[in-house]
Amino acid sequence: MKRNAKKKFHSQVAVMLAKEFREEAEVHFQDMIIKIKIPLVTIESGMGAILLRIQQLVEKYFPERQDDIALLIRDGGSRYENVFKIWRPVA
Repeated sequence: MKRNAKKKFHSQVAVMLAKEFREEAEVHFQDMIIKIKIPLVTIESGMGAILLRIQQLVEKYFPERQDDIALLIRDGGSRYENVFKIWRPVA
């Protein structure tokens, strides 16, 4: 996938996540990584559920993706930070 196509794809994923998490988190796309800022209390009470929800949304809206997606999740005070990837489907 060309760099411009990758950037456009990641931007589209960020926009979708921003819409889905509009009340719960801030979502930004920068430097080819999607950055999600979530309150610490939400992270502490259910990180697994957050990751599962993100994975399910990506699979729902972008089932035929050609690229992996890198995400950084952090709390508002930047005390907690986790980076993970959603791998493209194997064909």
